[in-house]
Amino acid sequence: MANYDTDSEASYQADDSDVNFIPGYIMENSETVECSDSNSDEDTGIAYAEEPLADEEWLANYHTRERERLDLEERLTQRLNGSVELNEWCECGNCGIQLLENGNECYCCRELDGCEEAMNSEEVKSDLKADGVQNAICITQHPGFDPVCLQKWSLKLAAGQYKTKNKSKYMPLATQGR
Repeated sequence: MANYDTDSEASYQADDSDVNFIPGYIMENSETVECSDSNSDEDTGIAYAEEPLADEEWLANYHTRERERLDLEERLTQRLNGSVELNEWCECGNCGIQLLENGNECYCCRELDGCEEAMNSEEVKSDLKADGVQNAICITQHPGFDPVCLQKWSLKLAAGQYKTKNKSKYMPLATQGR
């Protein structure tokens, strides 16, 4: 029985074992790894050791941007939880918070550069004028909003192009187990 245990240990530690073999890699044995007494960055393997440290100006800019980001996050959270009234931040008159999931969704279309730009294009203005729409201020009045953002088949076609924050693709509700 003692002989069986020794054979088992010997076969596990053999270099030609399937367990110890990964194509393209050399397995190190802890007994053969040499340790260096040198303290240089190259010998210790510290990541980014050769990179310059941040200077005071960079740190000041970083802290300013981080404060601004946290302030914005707090304002958006206040919008979502209703502690800031809707009429205080909605400029278009069509915003609502009933269906929103997180603070990042609490923007009025008038606050978004792309929406403002889209509403002010000459083509959109001429289409709205032809449809008899005067003084359109909300992105939902854009001639492309309904066909691109609300039509089921447009959304299904576009869904494959987008990913969630955790980098997974959007799936139809039936395949999500709901």
